[in-house]
Amino acid sequence: MVADAAPAEIPAWFNDAIVNGIQRLYVLGLAGTPAAETVVLTGNVWVELLWNARRWDEPSTPTRLAEAFRRLSFAADRWPAPAQLLEYVPDRAQPKVIARSYTQEQIANNLAFIRKERERLFGPKRRPCVDVDADEGPQQ
Repeated sequence: MVADAAPAEIPAWFNDAIVNGIQRLYVLGLAGTPAAETVVLTGNVWVELLWNARRWDEPSTPTRLAEAFRRLSFAADRWPAPAQLLEYVPDRAQPKVIARSYTQEQIANNLAFIRKERERLFGPKRRPCVDVDADEGPQQ
C-alpha cells in the first residue's frame, strides 16, 4: 500500500474523477447508498482511500477511473466499498510497437556504412570492441 497522502497532496484531476464517479453511483439509488447529508464526506473518504491504494498517473487515470465507475455501476446491486472499484480499473494501454523489417540489401548497405565509418573513425588497424560481420551481425 502506498503511504497515506494528505488531502492537500491529492491532485484536482484525481479528486474530480472520483467525485464524478460517485455522483453517477449516487443517482442509481442502490441499496446502502449514503444519506444526502453524508455524500460529500463519502466522496472525500473515497478520494483519500483510493489515492493511497495505488500509484496513479494523470495521463491515463481519469479515463480509466471513468471506465471503472461505468463497469462498477453496471455490476453493483448495493452501494460498493472503494476497494470494489479497483477490481474494475482497466489496465494501462500498452504503447504500440511498430515492427520494421529490412531487406537483405538494406542490411548489407547498413553494415557497409558501419564498416566505412568505423575505419574513418578508428583507422584500418584499430578495431573496436564490437565487430560487425555482414553474415552474422554484431559479434562480441
